[in-house]
Amino acid sequence: MEEASLARGFTDLFGTGPDRVWRAPGRVTVIGDHTDYQGGQSVAAAVSECVLVAARDRNDRRVRARSLTTGEDLDADVSDLVAGVGQSPSGNGPASGLRGFVSAVLVLGGRRSGADILVGGTLPPGSGLSSSAALSLALIGALSGADEPDPKWAQIAQTLENRYLGVPSGLLDQLALLYARDGYAVLIDAGRQVAEAVWFDWARAGRALLIVDTGVTRRLSETPYGERVREARQAAVLLGLPNLASARIEDVECLDETPLLQRRARHVTSENRRVGEAVKAAARGDWDTVADLMRASHASLRDDYDVSERVLDATCELFDRLGPHTGARLTGAGFGGSVIALLPIALEKAAKVALVRMYAERGFGTPRLLTLGRPAPGVQRLQ
Repeated sequence: MEEASLARGFTDLFGTGPDRVWRAPGRVTVIGDHTDYQGGQSVAAAVSECVLVAARDRNDRRVRARSLTTGEDLDADVSDLVAGVGQSPSGNGPASGLRGFVSAVLVLGGRRSGADILVGGTLPPGSGLSSSAALSLALIGALSGADEPDPKWAQIAQTLENRYLGVPSGLLDQLALLYARDGYAVLIDAGRQVAEAVWFDWARAGRALLIVDTGVTRRLSETPYGERVREARQAAVLLGLPNLASARIEDVECLDETPLLQRRARHVTSENRRVGEAVKAAARGDWDTVADLMRASHASLRDDYDVSERVLDATCELFDRLGPHTGARLTGAGFGGSVIALLPIALEKAAKVALVRMYAERGFGTPRLLTLGRPAPGVQRLQ
């Protein structure tokens, strides 16, 4: 949904136009997943699919909100939202849904006045394209009154997910969305909490980046994501290190008496190394090496980190069969979501046809396909 359409929908719903409209894109991790909460590095790119949030300030303490994406509605007093943040409607767990996101943003932003809010966009929830971080940042922007994104929002959005939504995530998604630039990927160093734009022009080399939304949605707070965070932390403690980003491959061999933790540590350390190699390969235009590194990354996420599953593996295997110039991997946290594939443009049409056929034959449903011609811009105010 474009800005003008969302603004019209806002006027139809609330009787007047919005004060502000903010856009936050989704993101794909090109390489470097499950490294951020261990101080590691990642390369991510913003996609054209996005979350849009329109908001208008109210003179009272009433908050009215609707999500066109999920069909949720909210009508409550600020005091009730702030008092109930961090709890599900049943009171048995972390907050979730539109109410949870809005309530957490109110608390973290210190806002005590009301607002009318409409959420829309084209980014599907639970697809592994960072829909939670996108919604968090778009809401923060729309309710802040700011004209430009603030780097501090990355930490605020992470706190929202960690403290209120029950997801112990790192800063990969938030930094990627805040620092994304048109035509550039973002190299993220989570340990130093810095991000820089890096040239990732796969199109110039005749390659396409195909995003495959498998249709397997998930809420990270309901997956073993938190277990992986704890296991990685335990491995670092056993090695006597502050995090696994500072571990060497030979350090991992010292964990042979705890094979599960050894596998977790091996993924983080090897993935961190692959990120550096991929950035260098892209800079010299060696996209075959980038494809090789993507294949190795998926194998590590599948075998050492146990975050893949059947449809993700089958999708990557299909791309692997297309030849040595193609590389595919799950993107994001795993447990469902999306796969990305770097492949020659000449193979793109045949790959899409083969994907749809394979999904139908295996009963996976219909994949949602998006070709990312170039990295998209990051979080921005549109109105």
